[in-house]
Amino acid sequence: MVESRSGACGRIIINIPYPGKYLITGLTAQDTDLGGTAKMDLFLNNRGLEDIKEITGTIYIYDENNNLVKQVSIEKTSLISRERKTQNLFVDTIGLKPGEYTAKAEIKWDNGVETKEAVFRIGAEKVELLEITKTYQNNTINPVEMKVKNNWNQQTQNIYSTIKVEGQELKTPTIELGAWQEGTLKTYWDTKGLNIGEYPAEIFLHYNTKEDKYKEAFTVIEQVIEKPEMQKVKIPLSGLMIAVIIIILILILLNIG
Repeated sequence: MVESRSGACGRIIINIPYPGKYLITGLTAQDTDLGGTAKMDLFLNNRGLEDIKEITGTIYIYDENNNLVKQVSIEKTSLISRERKTQNLFVDTIGLKPGEYTAKAEIKWDNGVETKEAVFRIGAEKVELLEITKTYQNNTINPVEMKVKNNWNQQTQNIYSTIKVEGQELKTPTIELGAWQEGTLKTYWDTKGLNIGEYPAEIFLHYNTKEDKYKEAFTVIEQVIEKPEMQKVKIPLSGLMIAVIIIILILILLNIG
């Protein structure tokens, strides 16, 4: 590629082909819903002076544990000098779980093999409860925090939780989460009068028009009361006071002698 500048208009870019055969490749993959079809685009560009007679290959799909779960063949093709092509390939995700997947393309052509990778996600309209506070102190108001994740490739609205525990119903404010985003829901539990021990809790996670139910055990422990630290009184010593102390010490020593 040669770049030059003209006085009248900006820059002029001239692509100069390479000697022989020169293949440039690229791969992209789009997120999809659970059970949907994942679209992948394979980009092929012959930047050489000679034609590429044959391009074939396979795209392998691996899950988060690097297990091969799907594969799709690249359409056999060729490229004349300076020709570009894009192949649109589709993978049926029926039977695959929500999560992150890696598409690895093995592209065979006249001069060898090229490899490219792209990551995509399979999502479901589901907000997942990842973590929740399980230990609380008695006779106080405790924060209850829940870490949640949107496992959908679209924004999810009206996300909140209600918790039923020991005759109380707790409710968090509502939040929104973007695609694949994590967030925190927070409320408070008043444990005044509760004994130390475990209490069964039902957690309801609401989002859009859906509701998921979880069961947990909340543990109430004895309240930890921190003792206030004793304040150290600092008496600033002036030069005169130091001199007086020294004189007193000298007099004491003289009397002892």
